[in-house]
Order: sequence, then C-alpha cells, then structure tokens
Amino acid sequence: MDDIINRKRKGMGCIFIVPLVFACIAATTITLDRLCVEVLQWRVPVHPEARIVRQTYNFLTPNGLGQSVTTYFVPGDPRDIELWFNRQIGERLRALEKEPERSFYYNISAVGKIVGYAEDGVNTQLIVIAQCLSSRGE
Repeated sequence: MDDIINRKRKGMGCIFIVPLVFACIAATTITLDRLCVEVLQWRVPVHPEARIVRQTYNFLTPNGLGQSVTTYFVPGDPRDIELWFNRQIGERLRALEKEPERSFYYNISAVGKIVGYAEDGVNTQLIVIAQCLSSRGE
C-alpha cells in the first residue's frame, strides 16, 4: 500500500515540476527578449525622416533576441545619411565611456549597416542588421 502512495506522490511531483520548468524557461526567454529590445533601441539610431520599407526578424519580436533586418527609405543623399548614422553611433560609443555599466549592453548586441541609393536613384536605402544574444557569424 505504501508503494502505491509513494508512486502517486512522485507522479504528482512531476505534474507540478514539468510545467514549472517550462514556465521558468518561457519567463526567462521573454525577459531576455525585452532586454534585447531595450538594448537595440538604445544602440540602433533611426533617422527622423526614415520610414520602414521591410522588417524581418527570426525570433519573437523585431529587435529582440536573434537577428533583425530592417530596410529604411530615407530622403536624401546616401553619403549624408551614412555620415548622420555614423555620428549617432559615435555618440552612443562616447556615452559608453561615461556610463561603463552600459558596456554589458554593447557586448550582447551587434549592429551593421548597408547604405546605398534607393530604387529612385536619388534617395537612400538604409539596411540595418541588428543582433542580440545571437552568434555574430550569422
């Protein structure tokens, strides 16, 4: 009789432990995704006149965990837009010197860009590749 009771207790323990483990994994994943959104909002400059043409991402949310690729249409010459983008990145890097605790955010994320002429041949197409807690070789 004791053997049957012990088996029931073990079974009841598994019924509670397995969902608890999955809930912890889900909560951790969502928390990390929100952290990445916050980090990349700080790290990726967006031109005031830019409009999103296309955005793809490979996990839960844009600019969250994983990789996000956003294509912007920006009125103006590509050289001017690239200079603006580089100045903004420089300001963020200088801010890291004043706030060294933010270096963690810098280290878990990566940002790349491709700047060129838009299809109209006059304005700018800016492609921003942002990664957070993702392998940098993707």
